[in-house]
Amino acid sequence: MGRARLLLASPPLAGKHARDAAEGAAQPLESLRVRLYPAGPGRPALSRRSLPGSALYGYGAPIFAPGPGTVISSANDVADNWYEGHDVKHPVGDDHNGLDNHVIIDHGDGEYSLLCHMKPGTVRVKTGDRVKRGQQLGQIGFSGDSFLPHLHYTLMSGPKQFSSEAEGLPSYFHKVRRVLGSNAREVSGKIDSGDIVESAR
Repeated sequence: MGRARLLLASPPLAGKHARDAAEGAAQPLESLRVRLYPAGPGRPALSRRSLPGSALYGYGAPIFAPGPGTVISSANDVADNWYEGHDVKHPVGDDHNGLDNHVIIDHGDGEYSLLCHMKPGTVRVKTGDRVKRGQQLGQIGFSGDSFLPHLHYTLMSGPKQFSSEAEGLPSYFHKVRRVLGSNAREVSGKIDSGDIVESAR
């Protein structure tokens, strides 16, 4: 896997967020996914009480297109998960092959962006729509295979996540600020597990 053509993608979230690694990755695709958790004061990111996902920090934060392209798949109708004690409960019904509320963008040249775990009813685009870099696609939700509200982003070489034809591609972001204590430094490139970064948006 070489460097991707979409070298300088816009961060798909505004403001400050933390990057988490893929855990227990069994597929090349999953090993290159990026999970972004909004960071800041206010609501808790995770609670041991039975709370709706909407009570947690980051829920409802806007999600933006990382680059231009054509929407080849989207869903907007999967209900959010909820907590019962420490356990995450999932609604019964169609989860769109494990993608839940999502958008997949074809950027051309064999590159596709997958963004999922969106809030139901907030996805603004549908299959066939052309999108611009930085265009709002939806909001962070708590749908699908998720234990708290966050954005799952994967740049991949094919249109179907769970396919042997799709490999994960490295994601390189343009002009993000890496936060180190009270200092922030603007960088362009990969963000690593544990990084706290801030979008210039």
